[in-house]
Amino acid sequence: MNEKLSKKKKTAAESLEAIQGTLTGVDEKGVPWTYVGDIADGKPQGKGKMTKLEDGYYYGVVYEGDFVDGKFHGKGKLTFSDSAVYEGGFVDGKRHGKGKITYSDGSSYEGDFVDDKFHGKGIKTYPDGRVEDGSWKDDEFLG
Repeated sequence: MNEKLSKKKKTAAESLEAIQGTLTGVDEKGVPWTYVGDIADGKPQGKGKMTKLEDGYYYGVVYEGDFVDGKFHGKGKLTFSDSAVYEGGFVDGKRHGKGKITYSDGSSYEGDFVDDKFHGKGIKTYPDGRVEDGSWKDDEFLG
């Protein structure tokens, strides 16, 4: 990991001593990333911005928000290369809790997420105006 750190000190949300800086690295899948923000114990911790060239099935993502132990955790905004945008909660690097995703075609889902999937109460709106409002489980609309 390549580190360029400034001398400005801050306290991160987890009460670890944090500094502002830049980190670069490669994730467990071999995907390069760059991070600018609060750093503690050599990892993103607190507020920051991470840019990845790829993330799972998406190419080119930018995350701005809260980090805990190097992962997206708390509130944040995730922007994908296809212009889709998710704003809401994250736990352990996955969308979790209340959130909204808006896709490049104009469709959207607003509601509960569990483990990166639509799960719980939510509303999905399609570009043609159709609406699915109700319960979801593992990305499937139940009614």
